[in-house]
Amino acid sequence: GYRIQYSLDSGNFANLTQNTGTSAPSYSHTGLSSSHTYTYRVFAINSIGISNASNTASAIPTQVSTVPTPPTGLVATSASPTSVSLSWTAPQNNGGYAILGYKIEYRIGSGAYTVLVANTATSATTFLSTGLTAGTTYTYRVSAINSLGTGGPSIEVSAVPQKTLVPSGLTAIAVSPTEIDLSWIPPSETYGQTITGYKIDRKFSTGAFDTIVDNTGPTTSYPISGLTTGKTYTFTVTAIFSTGGETSPSKEASATPTNTSKPPAAYSPPPTSPPPQQTPLLPDPPTGLNATVASPTSVKLSWLTPSNVGKPTIIGYQIEFKIGSGTWSVLSSNVGIVSTYLHVGLTNGTYFYRVSSLNTAGSSTPSTTSSATLGTSNPTPPPVIESAGGMIPVAGTDYSVRYSATGGKVLGITADQTTFSLNLQVTAKNDATLSLDLPRDLIDAKKSDGTDDDFIVVTGKQVLLKFDEAKGSTQRSLTISFPAGTDEITVYGTHVVPEFPVSVLVLVIALISAIFFSKKNIK
Repeated sequence: GYRIQYSLDSGNFANLTQNTGTSAPSYSHTGLSSSHTYTYRVFAINSIGISNASNTASAIPTQVSTVPTPPTGLVATSASPTSVSLSWTAPQNNGGYAILGYKIEYRIGSGAYTVLVANTATSATTFLSTGLTAGTTYTYRVSAINSLGTGGPSIEVSAVPQKTLVPSGLTAIAVSPTEIDLSWIPPSETYGQTITGYKIDRKFSTGAFDTIVDNTGPTTSYPISGLTTGKTYTFTVTAIFSTGGETSPSKEASATPTNTSKPPAAYSPPPTSPPPQQTPLLPDPPTGLNATVASPTSVKLSWLTPSNVGKPTIIGYQIEFKIGSGTWSVLSSNVGIVSTYLHVGLTNGTYFYRVSSLNTAGSSTPSTTSSATLGTSNPTPPPVIESAGGMIPVAGTDYSVRYSATGGKVLGITADQTTFSLNLQVTAKNDATLSLDLPRDLIDAKKSDGTDDDFIVVTGKQVLLKFDEAKGSTQRSLTISFPAGTDEITVYGTHVVPEFPVSVLVLVIALISAIFFSKKNIK
């Protein structure tokens, strides 16, 4: 065999190999840098010993330019019922030239790949694929492009577009030794509520987070500065609603700022594929309009925000009125995102009102009418009734529930997966009424043949409560009456997320039946 030694830039010789173990007069030295000079000498080896060194020979490696290697770490996440968010890591080897963009391909099910974007024309490593069909499996792969051409594709990943209840596609990019930039996609399902900002939490131990930004305002990106170089940071993002409620946190995203951290070339927000052409959807009308005499010269109006599922966010309400059998007049073309209004400066007479929801597509049909009559005598102002409403998250799930309470308040909601029920912590100083919009994906009640069954609603003392119900394809709305002093209400169904095996379901149905029949016998 042969012993081979080398030196770097006229330095001392070191062994490249002690013995090649073969009589072949050639050897390859790999993993070199094109910025250094390598000098070599060779010794022959036989059974007696090692020869003197050969003459020396030097060479400077020449970089071979190629197309980029495949991107790594490709992830696909549902962003809405019609979109999927993609993110990946730039290739480890750019082939000696800057990355000019990425080719993105997709296929549906087991079909052949189709080019979604031939060249993104940016080095950004995120993309939003839109115009998709809910419930369909989409598979993606990504290839990097430099001036020599397009490299090989990444691994393939799949996602199913569906509605999102929390911020999705959270990415964390270290853009300097002390800063990480976050970006995300808003939840697609807000149940008609307006997102006013986002809360950012930082993870400091397993399962423990600390809020570092209370409200970012209406943005989907945020810089986190003043960080420690070389330390890994993990974040989550929570959407905040105008009513004061909030979503559950997003999935975690991590990044580590280093001494070489810098913004990616041509750093910019994620590009998107062309949006689908859709017919704008008008909003649902408000419900529960109520007109009451507030003083001898004023009437107070109140109403409930409609569910508005799958339609553009409501941006305000138009109020109309008429006196007696007169014609309708616009009282306010847009009072904003409120659910009460005081009509002042009135004289004696009967006033009729109706309210319409507004969104970017236009105006809904009017609500049902409500009236109030101002007489010659000064009426006693109605007593102040405690009320509350808005969106409240269901602890332990990604869901939030819209509610409206008159005469009481809802303090919290939890899902009990062992009894397929929702437990509401409430308070009521007077006899109260509670309206709930319950997504069927969260809780439902079904018979064995798949048709709707009735919910069972009881207090914490197992007293059956009366309720009215309106059913929709995606949610069930309950209006529950409960007495003063109630501190807990439980709604029993036949499933609650996540669902359990049939054997557990049978036990739960038996438990609910026992509650129902025992109360019936007591009465």
